[in-house]
Amino acid sequence: MAGLFRALRMSEMFGDCSTSSQRFRARRKLKLVLVMQIESCLYRRQGKAVTNFQTTLPKPQSDLAQQLIKDPYNFDFLILTSEAQERDLERELLEHLRQFLIELGTGFAFVGSQVPLEVGGEDFKLDLLFYHLKLRCFCVIELKMTPFKPEYAGKMNFYLSAVDDLLRHPDDQPSIGLILCKTKNRIIAEYALRNTATPMGISEFRHLEKLPEQLTGTLPTIEEIEAELGKPEEPSGGSQNHSFGLGPPSHHWSAGLLVGSIASPPGRIFRRFSAPVKIDLLKLILTSATWRVAVRDDTDNPPQGTETVF
Repeated sequence: MAGLFRALRMSEMFGDCSTSSQRFRARRKLKLVLVMQIESCLYRRQGKAVTNFQTTLPKPQSDLAQQLIKDPYNFDFLILTSEAQERDLERELLEHLRQFLIELGTGFAFVGSQVPLEVGGEDFKLDLLFYHLKLRCFCVIELKMTPFKPEYAGKMNFYLSAVDDLLRHPDDQPSIGLILCKTKNRIIAEYALRNTATPMGISEFRHLEKLPEQLTGTLPTIEEIEAELGKPEEPSGGSQNHSFGLGPPSHHWSAGLLVGSIASPPGRIFRRFSAPVKIDLLKLILTSATWRVAVRDDTDNPPQGTETVF
């Protein structure tokens, strides 16, 4: 969190862009990241993972590594079904690599996915491989769509030993591992790491569930929202209803209802923002954990609100 404040302050004081408009966009992006970290309760997740860093890494390396790992990780930019497998999770994370790196935190550099390792004449592959610029070490991430099992720690121990022998530079620090599971039993995780010699951590992750089928045809897409908000504004006396061309004539989506129905201060001040900012906000709404859907009838009945949590 402190790093975000410093980056924001440096951008405001000196700037790393050639024009004022570029500096403005850079500051806005930094502020957006900061707001997202605050709203995701980063301070409650930072350094909370089950790890063995205190016994496998020297100080201050162990303290820094502990603070870098979160529990749980908030992948609210992903929408997966309950039947999704590890390959589906990996594919979605790579498609949203920028958001993934933001959630991992500062210092992580992406090296590759399904990185091949040849050990004893057999081929193995790492799910995700990163390099941390501050720790000066490789970070191996193993993805699991199941609850944590003790054997996952043994597999990670094997991967870390192989990476240290095959990829690690003599000046690098020992590689660390991170096992991301759907859920974990903290006591089982602590026992699994107690006598493990290689540094690793175990964390959970959260993602959004896929929308129910009955709603997938009625919610506007990001492209439809962008196209609608890109139109010239109507005169002040005209109607402000935006239908998005969805559903039968008797049921239309209203942009005002869509945002105004959200029980939050941003919903009440939405009209103050310019069109590009509105688009950014609606993109966040489309990937948020709760949709409050408002359907407007052409009759005199007031809009009916239904809430869908996914």
